[in-house]
Amino acid sequence: MKNVFTFIIILLTATFSAKAQQEDYAKFTITKAIVDGYDRSNVYKADGAYLVFYNSDSNEFCMANVFPKSKSQSYGVITDWKEYNYKETANEYATDVFKFNWHFENSYDDKKGVAACRLIKIYKPSGVIYEYEYVLSNGSTAQFSGYMQGTMKF
Repeated sequence: MKNVFTFIIILLTATFSAKAQQEDYAKFTITKAIVDGYDRSNVYKADGAYLVFYNSDSNEFCMANVFPKSKSQSYGVITDWKEYNYKETANEYATDVFKFNWHFENSYDDKKGVAACRLIKIYKPSGVIYEYEYVLSNGSTAQFSGYMQGTMKF
């Protein structure tokens, strides 16, 4: 019995330690989703889907497209990061534009690939909203928009 109790303590410690190593920077809740020209917003909203930027356990900068209710996601490393910052003007809100490549794989099938991505953060008085789009090498596209949680200071 003592060995079982010790095993459980070790298992719980390892589980919490592994989770603590991933550092989330920002979460982008998806309220509108257009995939390959079709409005899939209802599917994404019903599942509570979101994008998250994080630092992986191996200290790599990553992003995931998460479907929590379905317990599935696409995830992977970000490369070729470029950032552009635009100040607020009389006609435009302040914005940050991020361009990058996302090397992803899916948890729900064996597909892997690279997506060319663009994320635009828009600083409105009521909070930060975003527009996100990607293009896959096979021509598949998606556009998401919604609101941001977190700081996204890398």
